[in-house]
Amino acid sequence: MKRLHLFLALFCTITSLAHAQSTARPFPDGALDPRPPGGRERGPGAAAYWLPDGVTTVRAVVLGRHFLPADAEWQAFGKKYSVAIASGIESLPAMARETKHPEIETAPIVTTGVSAGGLLATQTALRFSDRVLAVIPIHGAMLAKGNDGFNVNRMADTPGEIMTVDVEKLLKVPMALTYDDGDGFVSPVTMEGFVQYGRAKGAPWMLLISKGGNHTDSKEDFSKVLLPWLGAIIETRLPARATGRSAAAPFADFAETSGWLGDLRTKDIAAFASFKGDKTKACWFPNEAAATAWKSHAMIPTYTIPAQPLKEPSGLIAGFEVYDKSNTDTTTGKGWRINANFNEADQLSNNLKYFVTGPVPKIVEGCDWIRTMNGGKFTRALSADPPFGFTVTADCTVFVAHDDQQQGKIAWLADWTDTQETINVCGGLLERRMALRVYSKKFRKGDKVTPGANSTSPRPHGAM
Repeated sequence: MKRLHLFLALFCTITSLAHAQSTARPFPDGALDPRPPGGRERGPGAAAYWLPDGVTTVRAVVLGRHFLPADAEWQAFGKKYSVAIASGIESLPAMARETKHPEIETAPIVTTGVSAGGLLATQTALRFSDRVLAVIPIHGAMLAKGNDGFNVNRMADTPGEIMTVDVEKLLKVPMALTYDDGDGFVSPVTMEGFVQYGRAKGAPWMLLISKGGNHTDSKEDFSKVLLPWLGAIIETRLPARATGRSAAAPFADFAETSGWLGDLRTKDIAAFASFKGDKTKACWFPNEAAATAWKSHAMIPTYTIPAQPLKEPSGLIAGFEVYDKSNTDTTTGKGWRINANFNEADQLSNNLKYFVTGPVPKIVEGCDWIRTMNGGKFTRALSADPPFGFTVTADCTVFVAHDDQQQGKIAWLADWTDTQETINVCGGLLERRMALRVYSKKFRKGDKVTPGANSTSPRPHGAM
């Protein structure tokens, strides 16, 4: 029997994108200062902002409504560095007028965002790259063109369907990504892969893994690392002589070699010149204080990065034909596609509708899989007819991943073997978490495989 080379998974395709910006606070409620903010405040909503008392000239603005109202730590930080907080860049003109600080309208910005907002923070930084001081994606899956070592970041087969961004303009901009060990929605493999992609090009980026939080709520270690890091960035890129700079004025020059490095998996830190580990994979810090704060509070990863070699499908699937024409992609006319290299962070359907967020069971590691190319489109309830069929070119085992609770029971799975293994996937853009049970069935060379449709489900759903 040929080793397990073929993987087939069925998933619900009706889902929605996560909010562009999470409103959940990255600090625990217990960390909030119960007193009124120590500064001028307007909020909530899209025009919300906070300005520390006594600031003569605002040096930079942190964009992120999740930091409003400013807690005690952010109040102290804002006062020390003359930094304001605003919900978004669109609110800066009104904020400048109302506070009588015209410099706010063109001030340097720090873009932040939670969840899908992490990608939005990167996109905003790219739009305003001439005035971006730093980027802080919080619990966000970073999707970059060129990061081909991780499947979720590979270009879509159908142009325009996947939201990747070209981060070339940000390779010289300090970036701090965050991940919490209780986060079940974001793949840390993808985040570390993104950081390694930048570091290999000399980008001043780092990854903070914090303990005890989840996808929308980080604990106190978040601020204990991020605030020293951002303070050092301000002192390095925006020294006192640059106070009141215009948006067109350049930031102070700094070199990658002037910073400190930290090994993500040992937490060893050292100045760039004396660092003994792999500099292209180590986190970058602007100074020793920032590196020391990271060493004191960051977690060592509890995961391992699987091999992610690019490879072509095995050729075990022949004569593939789509029967359910409602599931065809309107752009290409093909509703399904055969892919290879099943690993953590693999994208299981187009437009990020499903991707793997945790370790892949050994039995299906490296397998081929069939994915839908219309993951973002609504489809009718599948009939009792099979949605597609194909012939296997050698003796092999086919696997199906399914979740009865999320997707309803499928009668035809009764004669498949429950492997007792599960695959954790995320549906939507960081939206729905599912633990899919893996089922298997052996087929002989030349057998026609026609998996049936879920005709008993109480709600419409399609297939992966």
